[in-house]
Parts: sequence; structure tokens; C-alpha cells
Amino acid sequence: MKFYAHPRKMTTVLFSLMLSSAYLTAQVPVMIIEMKNGTKIEREITNVSRLAIDNNDLSLVFLSSAAETYNPADIEKIYFENVGTPLGLNEELLQSPVINAASNGKSLNITGIICDNTPLYIYALNGSCVASEILNSGYNNVDISDLAQGLYIVKINDFTTKFIKR
Repeated sequence: MKFYAHPRKMTTVLFSLMLSSAYLTAQVPVMIIEMKNGTKIEREITNVSRLAIDNNDLSLVFLSSAAETYNPADIEKIYFENVGTPLGLNEELLQSPVINAASNGKSLNITGIICDNTPLYIYALNGSCVASEILNSGYNNVDISDLAQGLYIVKINDFTTKFIKR
């Protein structure tokens, strides 16, 4: 296998591929190294702390501090796949919550799959946190009667949306 990119650029490209693979799916991202002798080596990307191409070797350093080194001349190809479902997650847990402002303007109705003890934050457009609440799974009703009319940002874990208080 020939590497045409600068080793640092190649490392950056590989990490970019790993991160996009890790965050766009509900599956465990795996790096697969196919050797010219037909051997397939699979390593979970979440266990890799460092991937580098140094001195014409491909090095993997794991979170456990163990390391593996491969000679690029022995590698047929390297690719990434998503395998399995981590930690028993299912598609329901990955759905975004649904947030609707009540017509009376006094509350937000939040439905969808939200784990118990999930924090919700409401931010004004100037970036200040104007309200927070701990949500439970199922239906939640958040009182917003104390907020002035205007546009607000709601953040629940990695989910962010906006609403207008009228």
C-alpha cells in the first residue's frame, strides 16, 4: 500500500473519517485493516487513543496504552464500518424530542424519548441561561410564564431548537 499524503495529513484524514463514522450512526465504528495475506484486523475506534503514520509504519495506540504497529507494505486496504449496537441502545433512544409552545404562551410541551433526569436549558439570544429544568421520560410540561416575549433557544443534551414566546 502506498501513502501519497503527508503522514500528518493522512492521520488527520483518518481521524476525520473515524469521527464522522462515530457520530453519524447508532453503531460502533470499527477500523478494518485488510492485510495482503488475507488477514482482517478489526479494532473499535472508540478504544483507539492515537493513530499515526510514523517512520513508514501505521501505529495504533489504545486507551489501555497497548500499541500495535503495521507495515504499510503488508496492508491491502484500510476502511471503516459500523458494527452492532452499543450498550443496548435502540433506535427509540436516538429520536429527537418534540417541543411545542402551548397556545397560551405559558408552557412548553415536550414529548419524545428522553431519559429520566435529562437536563433542559433555555437560553435568551444574548446567550444567558434564563431557565433550566430536569426532564423525565415521556411527557414533560415546562413553565415559561416568567419569560418575556421573544425568541429563545432550547437545549436538551445534544438536541437544540428554538421557540418563540408570544
